[in-house]
Amino acid sequence: MLKVKQLSKVYTNQKGIFNVSFECAPSEVMGIIGDNGSGKSTLFKCLAHINGYDKGLIELNAQSLHLKDVGFLPEHKAIIEELTAMEFVELFAKMKGCNEEQRSKSIQEFSNSLHTHDIMHQKIKHLSKGNKQKIQIMATCIHEPQLIILDEPFSGLDDVNHSHMKNFIVSLKKKDKIVLLSSHRLEDIEHVCDSVCWIKEGKLSEKYSIYALKEDSSLIHVKVSFDPYQQFKDEKGIISVVNEGNVSVYCFDQVSQAHQFMKLILKQRKNQSVSIHHQVMCP
Repeated sequence: MLKVKQLSKVYTNQKGIFNVSFECAPSEVMGIIGDNGSGKSTLFKCLAHINGYDKGLIELNAQSLHLKDVGFLPEHKAIIEELTAMEFVELFAKMKGCNEEQRSKSIQEFSNSLHTHDIMHQKIKHLSKGNKQKIQIMATCIHEPQLIILDEPFSGLDDVNHSHMKNFIVSLKKKDKIVLLSSHRLEDIEHVCDSVCWIKEGKLSEKYSIYALKEDSSLIHVKVSFDPYQQFKDEKGIISVVNEGNVSVYCFDQVSQAHQFMKLILKQRKNQSVSIHHQVMCP
């Protein structure tokens, strides 16, 4: 069980995360939704021991969380282009202290799940973005950590690699891993995750069961086209905002505020379409 209690990290510009608390069980995939600057990446970096934190508690199975227990795939990923895919994964395995038997077994298993057999001996610089991402997630998980943190793992993937990534995350669930992931695509969260939280201005919402959200028809979103920069995100009543390509999805938990927002958009819009929906993925 992962327990995070009252975790805070504040930067000099007063941004960061503030009193974040949640729990996540083995075999649970928890999604975290937040726009750029919301504190999502700061939270992940604190959990992955990349950032220190000012106060709070992080425990895994009632003990302090150690670096060996964590695998972290950051949003902005670094990779050594001159190595082959196999060399890159084996380098991470050695850095993480994997013995040869464990390394060989994990590479074989991950190659099956992610369909990377044909690319393992190619230089990384010759691989597509999607294949590079699959190699990076292999390196992230090669030491079989209990906690796996994936920051935007679906970003830039084509449909085939997108499907492979989803299947890989499901395979982690079956191995009793705890998985935290972020995505701007609502359908990724809905199809892969067991639970979801929203983070806004460094504050995390309570955790919601995906099943419970699907049963709740009182939750609403408003879709605004031609709005990639979320120009209305500071309007009253908005719980969170996510992007679906060139469309911004503004989430509300009160119908009256959603209707008021629609009136505002309709008054100000310039060639924008606006639609309102009952939406299972808003808090």
